[in-house]
Amino acid sequence: MFGANRAHLRTELVRHALLETVGAHRVMRMEAHILLVDDEPDIRELVQALLQAAGFRVSSADNAPDALKLAATERFQAMLLDNWMPQGTGVELCREIRSFDQSTPILICSGAATLADREAAVSAGAQGYVVKPFNSSALILAVRAAVKSKDDHHEE
Repeated sequence: MFGANRAHLRTELVRHALLETVGAHRVMRMEAHILLVDDEPDIRELVQALLQAAGFRVSSADNAPDALKLAATERFQAMLLDNWMPQGTGVELCREIRSFDQSTPILICSGAATLADREAAVSAGAQGYVVKPFNSSALILAVRAAVKSKDDHHEE
């Protein structure tokens, strides 16, 4: 019973967020490939649904080691990394990814909004920092900007 209620609630949250996003912005079919890393299943599923509705192709991982494998073997136009996970932080993961990929835009996502956290993310090589809880439209815009920055960089 609880699982069914949870699934219904998740569906309603996604539906509401998608209506908000679609109402604010035309849904773009981009086909940009995004790596999404978050250890919380509900957040990961919600963000994945939002990104997919906005036209992105999404691969996801629930921990840093699996995300590192994906980052090393697949091509992404942007990465969205949760900062606080049991098997490593997003900042640590960003630093590891930067050892072999210096160009893919990385956004760190966290509930902590301290200046020190933001500075650590930028110092590790992240292009942006998204604070949870986030507005779905703002998240989509941040990911689109990251993808556009990679596209602009490749055009030069």
